[in-house]
This record gives sequence, structure tokens and C-alpha cells, in this order.
Amino acid sequence: MPNLTIDDRPISVPNGTLIVQAARMLGVEVPVFCYHSRLSPVGMCRMCLVEVGTPRMGPDRKPVLKPDGTPEIAWMPKPQTACTTTVSEGMVVKAYSPAAVEARKGIVEFLLTSHPLDCPICDKGGECTLQEETLSHGPGQSRFLYNDKFHNEKNVQLGPLIILDRERCIQCSRCIRFQDEVADDRVLGFFNRGRGMEIGTLSNPPFDSKFSGNTTDICPVGALTSEDFRFGARPWEMKYTPSVCTHCAVGCNLTVSSRSQTEIKRILPRANGAVNDIWICDKGRFGHHFATSPSRLKTPLVRKNGELVPATWTEALAAAAHGIGSARVSGGVAGIVGDRLANEDLFLAAKLFKDVLRSDNLRGAAPADTLNGEIGLATGSDLSKLGKGNAIFVIGADVEEEAPIAFVRIKQGKESGAALIVANGRPTKLDRYATTLRYRYGADGQLLAALLNVIVGENLANAEFVAARTAGFEALKAATKNVAPDGANAEAIRNAARAIAQAKDAVFVYGRELSAAGRTLLRALALVTGHAGRANNGVLPILAHNNSQGASAILPAGKPAAAKALYVIGAEAKRDDAQFMVVQDLFLTDTAKQADVVLPAQSFAERDGTYTSYERRVQQFAPAILPVGESKPDWQIIAELANALDANWHYAGAGAVFAELSAQASAFVGMSHDKLAGKITRSRDHFIYEGTSYQTAGGQGMVYPSAAERADTSFDLAITAPGPVSDGLVLVAPHVLYDAGTLIAESTLLHAVTPDAYADLNRTDADWLGIHDGERVRLTVAGKSVELIARVDGRAPQGAVVAPANLKGADTAALLNGAIAVPVSVAKA
Repeated sequence: MPNLTIDDRPISVPNGTLIVQAARMLGVEVPVFCYHSRLSPVGMCRMCLVEVGTPRMGPDRKPVLKPDGTPEIAWMPKPQTACTTTVSEGMVVKAYSPAAVEARKGIVEFLLTSHPLDCPICDKGGECTLQEETLSHGPGQSRFLYNDKFHNEKNVQLGPLIILDRERCIQCSRCIRFQDEVADDRVLGFFNRGRGMEIGTLSNPPFDSKFSGNTTDICPVGALTSEDFRFGARPWEMKYTPSVCTHCAVGCNLTVSSRSQTEIKRILPRANGAVNDIWICDKGRFGHHFATSPSRLKTPLVRKNGELVPATWTEALAAAAHGIGSARVSGGVAGIVGDRLANEDLFLAAKLFKDVLRSDNLRGAAPADTLNGEIGLATGSDLSKLGKGNAIFVIGADVEEEAPIAFVRIKQGKESGAALIVANGRPTKLDRYATTLRYRYGADGQLLAALLNVIVGENLANAEFVAARTAGFEALKAATKNVAPDGANAEAIRNAARAIAQAKDAVFVYGRELSAAGRTLLRALALVTGHAGRANNGVLPILAHNNSQGASAILPAGKPAAAKALYVIGAEAKRDDAQFMVVQDLFLTDTAKQADVVLPAQSFAERDGTYTSYERRVQQFAPAILPVGESKPDWQIIAELANALDANWHYAGAGAVFAELSAQASAFVGMSHDKLAGKITRSRDHFIYEGTSYQTAGGQGMVYPSAAERADTSFDLAITAPGPVSDGLVLVAPHVLYDAGTLIAESTLLHAVTPDAYADLNRTDADWLGIHDGERVRLTVAGKSVELIARVDGRAPQGAVVAPANLKGADTAALLNGAIAVPVSVAKA
């Protein structure tokens, strides 16, 4: 570790440390514009100039010593950029010498010659690095005449979500480097040279990235602003509340910026190195508008004379209790609970059915999946820190579309040196960095069986783990004996099997395109190689929603048995033969329109509670705005309904519900709202070096262990044999980030990036069918049809029609009926 001195203060730092980083360790703030702690250094702005000296070396290559025995320092002739200069042994740095201070004054004065005087109206006011550095390091006055300023174009629509004010841009390239290095969407670049240099978009559609909003956080000035916050509020007039994203299973940490307790003005990232670092995707950033949508349910509704009409809470709860109470004794009650609800809501729903209704006919809407609880990614893991000698295996998942920040973290793991293997029926963005294993849809099980065949056949299994922790190895060996790799993938499969088996640590990421049989084989693969129960080992499911894991831990999955009454909480369902129906939701959905009683629930922004992420990380979210209308949190509605059914429940708040949950459910033992709570913190140096991603004291969440982390847990290696593979054209309906779901539908800003329904066709298949790009086609499965637009652009593999689910105009998922791939006929509409 090199030893150096910064402003007469000694410090030892790791090799490769930059001067600006070493200074921060000492609490010395070297001013920056282009430098960002998560991006590569470029030294473009020159704001971080410092004086640098190193020990003068004699002919013997040893330091020349002064009479007092200290090394003689050879000073570099001009100040150096602290963001690109690596420290060395004996280095001396003067961060605030007269020469360094004067140099920085010149840089600030130069930048201001072209910068508009927009501070009173600029969205970045109060969070602007240029503003801060001008006050701290600028000359205090300008020698440049105002009328001689260079005026560039203002209010440029860089993309549907981001606006560029070119006149404010200081050409630091933070936005370009973020898109190139972190998002790997090379959609921004510099145009022109000299004073007319400007940022422009390179993509069509413009600024085509799922991470574009992060550029507004790291822009050191007000050049990049978001469409929904522009001229919306000043930073100092808002309240900042720690929260958790509700749009996917990653559980990204958020900061909700609200004003007057009624408006959500913007969503910003909240730093959590174990979850999302300082980034969030655009869906998490801009998809919050549903919380304050005018379409929100504001009062209870009760059906009278065939119509749903507003009612009081007393009337609605009495009607719900009467209908459910009557059915309890005459025909039974069924319940369906969605996996977007908080853990507290899920727990009380289960308690209502068990203790009050005396029924086990309650089901969670999340698909059944036990792998995470058994052999999930172990506590203490961090995908982004996996390095050389480790492996990440991804199968049946389009990670960027289903969980964008998980994509970023997997990419970081690859960049740190881990081997990345991606297996899928179609190309995905992760293929750019990976060894790819392509299989025909329906053959994922065969691929996994072939990997096991190689591992067992070449004696690569972890013999110690298999002997101590598993049973049925010989049966597994026999079941995979005749599934040797063959075809074009054969050698790639062998190499992938060796990489997984020989890796020190390995993570197995899978998504909703992995079959049920494939999950049993993936489980066996993780266990046979011993990659379970240790940090940075285990499976990581890309689950459907923000609390799918919580639902799996608390509720049984599946479809409830038919009953006289049906209670639906935050889920989609059909009434079928139920004589009475109660629906609890945010909006008057198609499901709610069938109900006899509709109860208005609160969104994440109006209440507190906890969600469990795909890593089994339990995180708390807090209320940021006042309730919309007369809505109530789901747990409170359930408790009041229970009391209307003659229970005697008393909970002071969501924290009291969670306390009871943690006392009864082993997964949540030792947790409490107090332990999970976080408080927003913000320091001046933080937004200068990292941008406006807020930090919290606490609030980082708690991960509960998987069964594999208990040394006494053993596992049966039983597998489900993969089924036959269809030879004809098959339809797959993957999930994409922006769809026509209820929450996106109520977040109108995202409509601009939500596509109409389409079907990707391979060119060979399209030519055989006589279909051209842009034509309208009809997909038919088992007599059911949808019509949409054909895309013949090379993104679909031969033999498959890739038509994303739940898009505007057609929901192809309805054709699959829960399957991953089904035979389909395609014709011009």
C-alpha cells in the first residue's frame, strides 16, 4: 500500500487509488465535475487540478535524501488532474496550494463564459455541482461580458423521458460514460467541436435506454432534466422519504420526493451497495404516477340494483362481512392475494382465513417456486463482486427486460472477472458478455440434463457436498446417463459444465421462461456442484413482482377451490360461479367491476410496510404522502373486516402486524420495523462525487437464510424428466419492462416507451409464411386468436414466434394458458 501525504496529512491507500479518492479518505474535498466514483476517469474538466510531487530518484534508483533525512521532492511543472493520477509511494500532494486554487478559479471562470444565468429557474438549483464549486472555488466575479456568451439550443427533447438544455452542458461526458459503461446502451455522444460541441442521441428511437433517468442524477449541472420534474419544484421545498420500488423483484431502494404531503414530484435512487448501488431503471423512476392517479379508488363501493355505488366504510365492511359470513357456513370462502402486497397484508390475509374463516382455501397469485427458500443465493452475497474463478449461469430469463438492475449487477460481475454463461431460447442483451447456449423452446430440461451428464461423467461433482448433504445421486446419475451433449452446442455445453463445476463460487439465475422440469434439474445442478449454502452461491430467481418472494414464504400458491364467496386482494380473478365477491384494490379493475363490494386500498406511497426481494431481503418502505381519498392500507382493511366478522384484532400500525409475523414465521425471526427503518442522509460531497442518489443511515434491509445455509439440511436430488419438444412453430410470450399493466397504464409518461403489441418472426419463418415486416398478422392457438404487428428483424430464433405478453392491443399470454411455449399458427390478418 503506497504511503503519501496530502496537504501535510499522511495516508496509506491501496495500489491503483486515484489522488481524488485518497483525498476523500482524508476528508479533503478535491472539487470535480467530470469525475464520478462509478465511471472511468477522463480528466476532461480539469477542475480537480492539484500540485503533485514525487521523491527525486538518484542514479541508484533510490530516493535522494535531504540533510534532515527526508526525501527530496521533485514537483511536476504544472498542476495535475487528481481524477486521473494514481498515487505512488512517497507522493506529496498539495490540494489547496496557491497554484491549485488559482488554476481552479480559472476553470470555473472559463465554464461560466458559456453557461447561462439560469439558477433561479434551473431544476438543479440547490443540488448543482457548478453552483457549489463556483461559490467555493470560483473567482467571485467574471471578466466576460454577458452579451458575448455563447448561446446553444435549449429545451431539446433528447428522448421521450429526458430533456436536454444544451446551453447548460459543461461537456463533462458523465452521461455518455454512464450509458457506455454501466447501461451499455451507446446512445449518446458528442457532436461538433469547440464551443459548439453538444450532446446528441445516436439511437432511433431517441435515447433508447431503460436507464436514461440516471443521467439526470449524475449530470453536475441542470443540462439533463426529466420530463415529469422539469420546473416542478425546488429541492429545499420537498420532503424526502426512504422507500422501495414496487415494479420488480430486485427491491431497488428509492427516495420519494414529495411536496405538501399530496404530490410526488420525483423518484430518485437511494444508495444501497448490496441491492441497486446508486442506480434505478426508468420504470422505477417514472412509474410512480399511479399512486396519485385521478383514477384511484377513493371511497368504498357497494353494488345496489346492479350498479356499484359509493358507500361509507361502515356500510361496505358490513356488506362484505355479511356476504362472506353467510358463505362461511353455507358454501365456503375462497381467497386470492396478489404478490405486490406487503408482507403485513399477506400475513393478515392468511390469519383471516385460518383463524376467522376457518378455511385453508386462500392462495397467493405468485406462481409456486420453492427453490429460493431451499437453495437461494446465500446471505452475504453480492453479484457485482463476483470475480475471477467464479461463474454466473443464467437460464430462461431476459434479465434486462424483467429486472434491469439485476442485469447491471450481473454485467458488473462479468466485468470483475466471473465467467458468464447464458442459456436461452432466444437472444438477449446479456449475450453480449457471455458464452451462449441456445436451445429450442421446450428443450431447457434437456440442456440442463446434458450439463449434469458432463459433470457426473467427468467426476466433476462436489463429492463432499453430495455425500454429506444429498440423497439420490445414483438415481440422478442413471437419469442423465443417456443425455450426452450433441449437435452444434456439444462442446460449448461441456465447457460450460466444467466452468460451473470448477468455479469457486457460482450463482444460478433463472426467469419465468424456465420450465417446471427445468427448475428441478437446475436445483440438482446447484446441489451436485456444491454451490449452495455459502455466500455468492445459490439460485437467484427473477420473480414476477416486488413481493413475489414474500408471497411464496407466507401463502400457498395455486388456484383456490370454487366457493360461494370470493375475496380478491390486489390480484386478477374471474368471478366464475361465486355468488358473492369482494375486491380490494387501488383501481376499479376488470376484476373489481365484477364485485359486490369494492374496498379502496392505499399505494406504497401512502403507508408503511415491508417487501421481500428476490434475494430474500426484507426492506421497509415509509409513507411519503397523505392517503388518497378514504383509502386504507390493505392490512388495516383486512383487520377491520375480521372485526366485522366478530374477531377481536387490535393493531396500532403495520409495525405491530410485522412484530406478530416475525414471531410466528421463522424466515422473519429477529426482524422489526425499527431494525429495518432508514433515515435519509445527504452530504455536500456526496452529490458532487456521486450525484443526487440519496444515502440512508440504516434501511439497508435484512436477508433471511435459505435452508441450504443450515448445515443439517439435506436434499433429495429427484428431478422431473424433461418432456418432448415440439417440432413446429411455437409461440412464446416473454415479459417486457414496459407493458399495458394497470400501474403502467396509470403512469402516462411511460406510454411513450410502451410498444403496441407485436410478434418477432425469424426471417426464414417469415419468408416461408409470406409475411413482411410491419404487416398485421393473426396468431392462433387452440382456436383462440390475437392480431398484432409482425416484426421481421432477426431477433427471433427460427421456429419461434416471440410476442411479448400484455402489450397494448393484444395479450398473447392468454393464448399460452400458463405454458412457456405452445404450437401456433400464423397468418396475415
